[in-house]
Amino acid sequence: MKNILVSILTTKFRDYLFFVNIFLACLPVYAFGEGKPCLGAKGHFHKNGGGFVADSAQVSDTVFVSKNSQVCGQAIVEGNAKIQVSAVVDDRAKISGNSLISGLAHISGEAKVEENAIVDGHAKVFGNATISGSAKVRGNAKVFQDAKVIDNALVAGNANVSGHAVINGKRRIMDNSVN
Repeated sequence: MKNILVSILTTKFRDYLFFVNIFLACLPVYAFGEGKPCLGAKGHFHKNGGGFVADSAQVSDTVFVSKNSQVCGQAIVEGNAKIQVSAVVDDRAKISGNSLISGLAHISGEAKVEENAIVDGHAKVFGNATISGSAKVRGNAKVFQDAKVIDNALVAGNANVSGHAVINGKRRIMDNSVN
């Protein structure tokens, strides 16, 4: 009887932890720390999606910014780009075309994401990096400094691409550093 009771309690606790993890994953990025989007910058909620846009940022009406996403600093987002889930675009980053920034992705510095590029998961693109064409940066990957990921290239996993590296064509970089 005691083993059955322990098993039931363990299962209930596991279910509870699963619920808590799902709940926390649904919270906006700014639910932690300062408790305010864009570190308390003045701004408004975008009419197409309801995400937060700092008054210092430029976001076209055609852009979709989901309710838990943020566009901060002097970032520019234009075209038919989508910033969704809990993604953050910050500093002087520029997002254009049909680009998709999703998940907990963070684009900052003077990075550019253009054309049909996708950055999602926990990926970070910063510095003067460029993601263009139909390139994808996913998972925990980081692309920074003057690196470029273009064409149909994929950078994923825990990969770091930096320096003046150019990942192009159909190259796949997974869990490696390239600079």
